[in-house]
Amino acid sequence: MQHAPVAEPEQYRRLIGLTPSFNAPRNCFMFETALLETPLHAADPAVHRLIQQHLDSVKQMSIQQLPELVQQLIRSFMPDGRATIEQIADYLNISTRTLQRQLQEKDTRFQHLLSDTRQTLASRYLLDSSISISQPADLLGYSDQTVFSRAFQRWHGQSPRERREQHQIYGFLL
Repeated sequence: MQHAPVAEPEQYRRLIGLTPSFNAPRNCFMFETALLETPLHAADPAVHRLIQQHLDSVKQMSIQQLPELVQQLIRSFMPDGRATIEQIADYLNISTRTLQRQLQEKDTRFQHLLSDTRQTLASRYLLDSSISISQPADLLGYSDQTVFSRAFQRWHGQSPRERREQHQIYGFLL
C-alpha cells in the first residue's frame, strides 16, 4: 500500500490473513497465478453470461467512441506537453500498436486526431487576448514558434498574428 498503516499489524493479519507492506511505490495485490485457476464454489453460469455480455457491449461502445476519447485525452495532456501516442496508450492501459490498430478500425490515425485537436485549440487560444501570441506553440506541444506558425498557416491560410489582428478588428465574426 502507498499509505502508512492506520492500524496495528495484528489487526490487518486478523482481517485479511496477512500483513500488507506499507509506504510502497504503488498499490497492488500480488498472488500466485495458480489462484486464478481456483474454481468458485458460488459460481453462477447465468450471471457469468450476463456479465460477459455487458463487458462485450462496453468494449464495443468504447471502441466506437475511441476517437472522441483520444481527442479528449489529447486536450487534457496537451498543456503538459505529454500528448503523445505512447502517453495516451499508457493512460488507456493498452499498447501503442493496439491503439493504432483500433483507431485504424475507425478510419483515423493518432496524428490526424492530434492535428485536428491542435487546430481547434490554436484558434481558440489566438482568440483569447489573455494568451500571448507565442504561448499557443508551447501549450500545443510544438518545438518552437516557427513550427507552430507554419502549421497554422497551412490550416488557415494566414499566420497566427494575422488571425489575432483580424479577430481584434472584426471581433465575433470569426
